[in-house]
Amino acid sequence: METIYIPVSKRKIVFLIAGSLLFVLLGVWLLVYFEGYRQIAGAASILFFGAGLFVFPKKLFDKSPALIIDEKGITDNITKPHIGLIEWKDIVRFDIIRIYSNKMLLIFVINPEEYLDKIGNNKVTGLRNNYKITGTPFVIPSGILKLKIEDVKDLLNMYLENINMMDNSTN
Repeated sequence: METIYIPVSKRKIVFLIAGSLLFVLLGVWLLVYFEGYRQIAGAASILFFGAGLFVFPKKLFDKSPALIIDEKGITDNITKPHIGLIEWKDIVRFDIIRIYSNKMLLIFVINPEEYLDKIGNNKVTGLRNNYKITGTPFVIPSGILKLKIEDVKDLLNMYLENINMMDNSTN
């Protein structure tokens, strides 16, 4: 089977950087010119969107693809920390969910705890939260992919079906 590389959308990353910068500036304005809960909202905005100003520029200059799909499985270069290869034999299904206006691709596996254990407890907090909320640690945000999330899901389903057919024909 052919290896497919799904790139990061540099254009979307630029918009995420601009949006983060805008919300950091809004947070500074709230912090300086207001009191009480608005200052708290300003500080939260600075912390949350300020983190985006560190994360998104790295992705802008990162040459690695967001996802690599091949006969072994899916390599996710978006999720932090990187787990590496998610093997086809472990994948059960794919779903798309919407949280507010953000679509996300969920990759469900038979053994999520095994993947989480590979990383170690000190780095796995975000993935464990994903697991508690969605039922899987593997959550791919659509906002960073160059392709539409529905097209990625269709492509992954096609690969999974082909892999399952090949496995069934060898048994």
